[in-house]
Amino acid sequence: MNDIDLGSAPAEDFDPWANEDELADDGQEKSTTETAATEPAKAETPPPAPKPPKKPASGNPLENAINDAEEKDAEKAQQSLFEKLPVFEYASATEDIEDSSQTFDELRIAKAADFPELEDGKRVSWTVEYGKITKNVTDAKGTSISKIKTEIETSKAFLDALKKDKDKNPACKIKPRVTAQSKGTASGYKGVFTFMEEVEAADKTISILPAKDGRVYETRKTPMGRFTTPVVGCNLLSDVQAGFVPALGIPRQLCHQVFMDANNLIYIDSDNGEHTGQVICGVRRGGRTYYKPIGSIYPDVLLDVYWG
Repeated sequence: MNDIDLGSAPAEDFDPWANEDELADDGQEKSTTETAATEPAKAETPPPAPKPPKKPASGNPLENAINDAEEKDAEKAQQSLFEKLPVFEYASATEDIEDSSQTFDELRIAKAADFPELEDGKRVSWTVEYGKITKNVTDAKGTSISKIKTEIETSKAFLDALKKDKDKNPACKIKPRVTAQSKGTASGYKGVFTFMEEVEAADKTISILPAKDGRVYETRKTPMGRFTTPVVGCNLLSDVQAGFVPALGIPRQLCHQVFMDANNLIYIDSDNGEHTGQVICGVRRGGRTYYKPIGSIYPDVLLDVYWG
């Protein structure tokens, strides 16, 4: 007779009527369960995220070909725009910006001579219009023009806009805005002219021209109309002083003849020798000689062999 061990297993797990094979199977299952519980769970490696397609292809081969062509055209246009100069645009004036490394405030200072309203930097704000993209400049003193231009050119929004826009060669327009204008608008948008007809034909923003009254006038074209005012100290004109500057070698005979034929003239002649010198002033008024010229006082100076 076999002995039965009632204490080798918990009461709830022990079956006194089970045969030896059933008891062995039950023990194996418990051992497997305990081993699985003690082993640490292995971390599952997430599968790599699938890369999104450049552009979802449709079932229409023709549409896919058109989309690919538009994308290539946009990328090609984008590359060519990198080398294109930005444009300063204000009122009716437009000019290429040769140095795009300058800041917006440095551009304002450079243009203040032509646009007096740009002198006060606190009243001037800047926007950049590039195709369908418009960007406000928040730091005019610390931001260069090329930085904003590059940011727009390399953005996805700009490339997407190029795909849809018919104009594949837009200009990067740098636009100042004055909150409270005082007076004013002006390289390729200003010039000096002789007649008003030339001013109207040239259609410049700023035009300088002389008038019959002997004064010089400045004409400015604005969206409201054309303003014309006298101008003083225009940097488009040269400094000129009244007087007579003779060319070297002019014979005194000619000067004497001019003096005698003139109605009103003051003729000053100076000459210096080794130890002597003189200054003679001849005066004619109303066709009469009040003070004789040098040729009347020293006739020898009028000889052909004598030159002053």
